[in-house]
Amino acid sequence: MTPQITVRKGLPITFDGLTDAESFSVIDQNEKTVFARTNNGEQFITFPSTQLETGKYLITALNHSGDIIRITPLKIIGLFDKEDRVDTLREQLKLIDQVISAKLEDDQGVLTQLSINSKTLVYSSLADLVALSDSLRTQLAQAVRTKRAKQGKSPITAIKVKFTRD
Repeated sequence: MTPQITVRKGLPITFDGLTDAESFSVIDQNEKTVFARTNNGEQFITFPSTQLETGKYLITALNHSGDIIRITPLKIIGLFDKEDRVDTLREQLKLIDQVISAKLEDDQGVLTQLSINSKTLVYSSLADLVALSDSLRTQLAQAVRTKRAKQGKSPITAIKVKFTRD
């Protein structure tokens, strides 16, 4: 599966179509097709998101035989909904880890520039990328702690012991 696409309700969904795919469909969690469209050999397919409710969906690309070529998760969020900081940090960490692993495998083939959430990383050394990854992990741990504290979950478990004499 490919990485999840997150779109605000009302904005069009642009899907990097496969030219050998015959049709594309958006399927909800109940496995019902919400939106379907045939491909006319276009490189990019655009779906309107106004017909979709907020929630999670799957975009499936089918070939001429009816076999699934690609499945892409899709998340529709409301206009005024905030994206979860924990999910955003996890996505950023995943992308940074991909860059680090690519840099470890072959230094010549690594991109010299990467954009994440309107922040651009220009060519960095491995030490800088590891430091950034550590910083993001620290921020993620703090965000998870804050989220759990808001839910009333404490990292400290109180144990009460009662001593009695016989």
